[in-house]
Amino acid sequence: MTPTEGQFETSSLPSRESRFGQWPLWKRALLGGGFSLLLLGLLSGSFEWGFRLIGIGHSASFFSHLASGEVVENEAFIWSYHGSESPLKPHPFKFSHPKPEDTLRIFVLGESAAMGTPEPAFGFSRILERLLHHRYPDQAFEVINLAMRGINSHMIRRIAMEAAVYEPDLVIVYAGNNELVGWQAPEPDQAPLRPLKMIRAQQALLSTRLGQWLWQRIRPFKDEWNQEQDMAFFRKHHLSAKDPRREEVLSRFAGNMSEALEVFVVQRVPVLVGSVLVNERDFPPLGFPSSSEATPLNDPLFALPWWQACEGGDREWLEEQLPVLEQYLQNNPQDARAHYLVARAQETLGDFFAAKVHYQAARDADHLPFRATTRINHTLKELAETMGGVEWVDLETYALRGEEEVKALGDAWFHEHVHFRFEGDYRLAAYFYPHVQQTLKLPMEDVVQEGGQIRQMSEVARDLGYTPISEAMMERSMIDLLSAPPFLDQWMHEERLEERKARWQQRFSIYGKPHVHGALQWIAEASERFPDDWHLPLLASRMADRLQNHALALEWATRARDRMPHASLPQFMMAQQAMALGKKEEARDALEAILHRYPEHPLALGMLEAL
Repeated sequence: MTPTEGQFETSSLPSRESRFGQWPLWKRALLGGGFSLLLLGLLSGSFEWGFRLIGIGHSASFFSHLASGEVVENEAFIWSYHGSESPLKPHPFKFSHPKPEDTLRIFVLGESAAMGTPEPAFGFSRILERLLHHRYPDQAFEVINLAMRGINSHMIRRIAMEAAVYEPDLVIVYAGNNELVGWQAPEPDQAPLRPLKMIRAQQALLSTRLGQWLWQRIRPFKDEWNQEQDMAFFRKHHLSAKDPRREEVLSRFAGNMSEALEVFVVQRVPVLVGSVLVNERDFPPLGFPSSSEATPLNDPLFALPWWQACEGGDREWLEEQLPVLEQYLQNNPQDARAHYLVARAQETLGDFFAAKVHYQAARDADHLPFRATTRINHTLKELAETMGGVEWVDLETYALRGEEEVKALGDAWFHEHVHFRFEGDYRLAAYFYPHVQQTLKLPMEDVVQEGGQIRQMSEVARDLGYTPISEAMMERSMIDLLSAPPFLDQWMHEERLEERKARWQQRFSIYGKPHVHGALQWIAEASERFPDDWHLPLLASRMADRLQNHALALEWATRARDRMPHASLPQFMMAQQAMALGKKEEARDALEAILHRYPEHPLALGMLEAL
């Protein structure tokens, strides 16, 4: 018997739709959500690989690997935070991975002060390396500078996570100046701040090509720190010492630095954490209560006599006027300028303890906190003392040891607020040096003998090609820097700047071409003694450029390129000198070498277009 048409009704068998419809709502939602996520993941993955294939976006890693197997810096690392137009970039480095067996490798983590701004060729990491090579000539050392301008603990944590796999024997951390300003710092009327989980999610997104593509389209509307930074911008970003968001920033800083240190601790890599030194004595606060408020400090007729009395040592006048300012300070304890003036007065009157207290208060009450506060240092100290394998190095105690009078650091150490002069960088390296010896278990004599064997500052200057011409160039660049925001609201800014210009003119105006020739010869001799050091031929190229000897400058820049072939700095110098000589093809080759690594490099693209 055969079934007749219609004998079996299809409706008698449950369809897939009817079975799905009989599922509980939560099951249907779960399946639908899972399917949507799968589809979204496939779509995102397709975009990601498509963007990579056609060259959209960049690697967000701090490190890059050459075909030779060497590890180098990735200039595009910072683009995920500040955009490809940012002038910020890591200082060039190169090392082998795996590490040679006979080499001791030291990483330096931090911001611009650790990097060596304004000239990393003379930074403390370079000085430390020279000290170690001189004392232990048979031991191979690598002191790798991983510090960067314009970063803070959010980026330092990322760098540390990546750096741990490259077999460091020691890590030095010197960081904390950029927490309350810059990337992820409090914006006007922003409360509460973004939690760390949200920031890290953003960092993860920006590590993808798709995330970078999306961010480039919304960043101009979201990132205020990429807008024009005039004084109105900085005044809008004042952050009072009483602002509760400062505590939120400290909490995030502690979380980031804890993880950055922990990644080395778990691998049993020792870490030295140094207290952050700042210019308290000769750098008045950048930000303070609004000038619209009726305070005596906003009256030039009040400020000028104080300046003259402090600079001229007029003790009698200060003794008469100090109670007036102290009374004002009792009613306005957060006015950083008042603390600073009291500190200068107390120092002039010989009360150095009181002066130190007020210098520190002025630093902490600054409404534009571009200097690490005492709370930042306390946070670092607490982390170091509670984590095994991490040692706290109290650099301020070292720095003030032997100082009989002034108990605050000033212009003898610093160019401006946090960046060291050569002497400051040398002292910083010298303070870290015995801790490095002990941590790496290097052979040591007794303290007196070791002190006698440390290479002197003048000898290190000779090794690094540091000359009075170098000093003059850096000081001139600092004067230009201080002539622009955010420094314009500082107490007695114009008078202090004019005085600095006068000192520069008095000291350096005597230098002419013979002195530049001498500096070039000094650097050339150092380059012969250290044939693998790429900084020295680049410094020589800059000196030749000052002599307007573009052919010689191009020759030295080419030597720097040959010693550090991947780095863009020598290539840019080559391009500039070739253009000055009318050698357009040679300039084009140098720029295209940069664009081969960084297709989006704005400076290289701009110079190439100008050709």
